[in-house]
Amino acid sequence: MNKIELMGKLARDCNVTDIKKGGKMLFMTVVATRDGGRDFLPVKAFGVSEPMLAALKEGADVHVIGRLQAGKYDKEAQKQLYNNAVVADEIRCGGNIWLASAVTAAPVATPASAA
Repeated sequence: MNKIELMGKLARDCNVTDIKKGGKMLFMTVVATRDGGRDFLPVKAFGVSEPMLAALKEGADVHVIGRLQAGKYDKEAQKQLYNNAVVADEIRCGGNIWLASAVTAAPVATPASAA
């Protein structure tokens, strides 16, 4: 099973890019603290909503559930680079929960609807 759960703060505001198949992809960096150190972990999520972007700002507490994805790409003709990123299935921030998908990131619970 490939499942990752991260809890931390956002290192910076999120970046959003358009993807070839339509829709948008969100990139963020989660800072997770561990025994005497910090890890800066790249996270990407498909489907972006305005409320999601409003909540995901630098310094926000986030909880991400997803999977690790390893990738390889060619930077130059003879140089291959490898990268790893967490692909988010669920993002929690500020009392909201978003399920990330290729179609849309829709909130599934908010403080008002959870009561």
